[in-house]
Amino acid sequence: MRIHFVTASFNRINNKPIVVRSSEHDVSIANYNDSNTPTRTLAMHPRLKGKIPKMLEWKNVDADWYVWLDDSLSIISEDIVSDILKCAGKNKICLFRHPDRNSIRAEYSFMEKLMKKGSLYIYSRYKGEPIKEQVQHYRSEEHTSELQSRGLISYA
Repeated sequence: MRIHFVTASFNRINNKPIVVRSSEHDVSIANYNDSNTPTRTLAMHPRLKGKIPKMLEWKNVDADWYVWLDDSLSIISEDIVSDILKCAGKNKICLFRHPDRNSIRAEYSFMEKLMKKGSLYIYSRYKGEPIKEQVQHYRSEEHTSELQSRGLISYA
């Protein structure tokens, strides 16, 4: 079985590549960063640019499973591939619960508090984005109320 890991780190000081080993599976890795995929920040914000491999890597690489790993995360498991496949079971996707909040409403409240406090990190990421409207939209539809962590997404 071929498992493809992908991560992107643009406009960052620390571009640490991910390393994954498996004795049972064929593993491939794509680490996108400013040195191998130059950023034109006026044409596309680095945060948006990172979404391209996150969502479209399957178009360029043939694999049985694709694993997106946020560049803020580190792998501490000795066998992350087996852990993901075991967790997924017969499902075609494997997501993890958010470690700190359990709903979209709680996440929005958290972000709103940080923006009011002047958090540069949150403000730079979400300035001008229709966050409140997105939350209202999610709540008006039949979306799951459980908040998922998007730092590690695995799908077949």
